[in-house]
Amino acid sequence: MGDSTHSDGGRTLILILPKTFFDQSFLLPFDNSPSGFKVTNSYRFIANTLIEVTAGLPENTVMAATSLSAFDSFGKELEKKSLATEAKEVLALFRNMVVIVPTESMNALNEVDSMIALADRMGTTSCLDPVIVIHPKSAEKYRRAIASYYGTPAGKPRPSAQTFRVLEPAEAKVLLEVTFPEETRIVLTRTAAPFNIF
Repeated sequence: MGDSTHSDGGRTLILILPKTFFDQSFLLPFDNSPSGFKVTNSYRFIANTLIEVTAGLPENTVMAATSLSAFDSFGKELEKKSLATEAKEVLALFRNMVVIVPTESMNALNEVDSMIALADRMGTTSCLDPVIVIHPKSAEKYRRAIASYYGTPAGKPRPSAQTFRVLEPAEAKVLLEVTFPEETRIVLTRTAAPFNIF
């Protein structure tokens, strides 16, 4: 295993995963178009790396989190799909690796706002280094939502300074390669087509 899970000032890296992550990693077919290949490839790389890294961590140590509403929504769509046995096994493994936060107030938010609230809470109340992994098409939506979240709504206290990062899949892939060089090297060399495992 790599030297540590630290990625920012000694804080421990944790990926915040919107529903889009699960869709792209487990539900949607591999996108081989010029614009889609890099995105799909990066999502699958992240999923495989999380599995590889977590396998070498102490029991009950996790590297990813999502909201209950995001995971439930993904689960309902998954039930409609007919997945190969191998994919189901990988998915079951992945489900056990992710912290699913069942906060009612958070689940009442839309997906973007819930991911921001989850990342902010983890970054503010712990020694974690939260990174939200977003689809490139959602970048502007997250930018506006973060600006609103850290604004000063009338009658409400101003939240703390931003305590998390927002990265697109290709950027998160690079972060994992730097943080976990041994594990990502294993993922890259495991098969000729390393991420098309579903």
